Amino acid sequence: MEDWVFAPGDVLHLDVYTTTGDGMARRHESRCTVYKRQLDQQYNLKSKHSRSFFSHVNKKYPTLPFSLRGFEDTTGAKVGVKECMEHELLMEYPVLTDKPNNFVAQFKATVVVQPRATVMICGHRDLINKAGIDTDKKIKDETLAALIAGPMWKNDKKKDKKKE
Repeated sequence: MEDWVFAPGDVLHLDVYTTTGDGMARRHESRCTVYKRQLDQQYNLKSKHSRSFFSHVNKKYPTLPFSLRGFEDTTGAKVGVKECMEHELLMEYPVLTDKPNNFVAQFKATVVVQPRATVMICGHRDLINKAGIDTDKKIKDETLAALIAGPMWKNDKKKDKKKE
C-alpha cells in the first residue's frame, strides 16, 4: 500500500467490513442493484437504451449512488447498466458475504478533514464501537496505536464570549 497523508480539505469515504469468519469478503450470488457514476470515465455508448439510461443517470444521479428501482424502463436500465459496466462508466456496490454461520457487519461513513477537527458528515458515529471489535491483527507502531486508541472525532467548539 502507498503512504497517504491526510490534509485539511480532504473528504474521505470509510467502508469498514468486519466478520467473525476469516475476514475475506465474498460477493453474494444475488444481482447488484445499486450503482454510482464514475465521474472520471467517458465513453460514447452504442445502444439506444444505454444512451437513454446513461442520460437519465447523469441528470438525476450525477454523483450519488442510485438503485435500479428508480427507473421506469427496467429493461432499458438492465441493458444500459450492462454496457456502462463493460466500459467502466458505473461502479457497483455489490452485496458482500462470508461463509455460512458467520456474522458480518459493514459500516460506511463520509469524513471531512478540517484544519482543527475531523467531522463525520454522513454515517452514524455511534455504530463504530472499537471496544466490540476483536481481531488477531495488532498494530506494532506504538505512536500509531496511541493515535488510533484516542478519540476518533475531535469536537473543537469554542465558547462564544458574551460582551457585558
